[in-house]
Amino acid sequence: MESCEIKVGTFFSGVGSPEQALKNLVEGGAEVKNKPLEIEIEFACEIDKYAEQTYLKNFKPKKFYSDITTLEMKDLSYVDLLVFGFPCQAFSVAGKRQGFDDTRGTLFYDALRYLQEHRPRYFVAENVKGLVSHDNGKTFQTIIDCLAKTTNYQMSLMPFENLGYHIHYKVLNTKNFGIPQNRERIFIIGIRDDEDNNFNFPKEIPLECKLRDILQNNVSEKYYLSDKAVK
Repeated sequence: MESCEIKVGTFFSGVGSPEQALKNLVEGGAEVKNKPLEIEIEFACEIDKYAEQTYLKNFKPKKFYSDITTLEMKDLSYVDLLVFGFPCQAFSVAGKRQGFDDTRGTLFYDALRYLQEHRPRYFVAENVKGLVSHDNGKTFQTIIDCLAKTTNYQMSLMPFENLGYHIHYKVLNTKNFGIPQNRERIFIIGIRDDEDNNFNFPKEIPLECKLRDILQNNVSEKYYLSDKAVK
């Protein structure tokens, strides 16, 4: 039976959460237009060496890169789906919230360089909920202006016009999708303007598993904090 193969690339790949989610879909028998879904990982990019080690233990991308800022995007292969959870420290309420004044915040533009060069059919971008309210919403509006099918008159940082994607965004919380964790994140879905834009965010899943259900009752003392660490 003919399958539907989707070429995938990720930036800020971490240990491969997007890849694992896609793997779960494939193993669960997901279909695209009545064709079995297949995933080909073209590239991944992660600067943390320990995350890289974990990633490569579980996934085998055709190319693995360490530093997105050094990449010539024209040299990277085309993908149908790009996923990037760009660093959140610059926008998190737990940090200084310096936004694009923090070099970690400007890494968004490096992912944007790939979108400009290759215009994949779809992309998924993820960040902390605080991105939405940062600088009274101006930062988030700047990001949308770079991506969306709108006319942009205010951008001075970008060397090109907006990319013309249809944008869908929503703050989602993991606890509403069957995961025992209270973690809010903004998800930005981009669909190229020549693709079917009939998109809806997934329905919520009842929380059946609680944290107490998976914690061990008897844990070895080697996992305890020492008295010195506690102090």
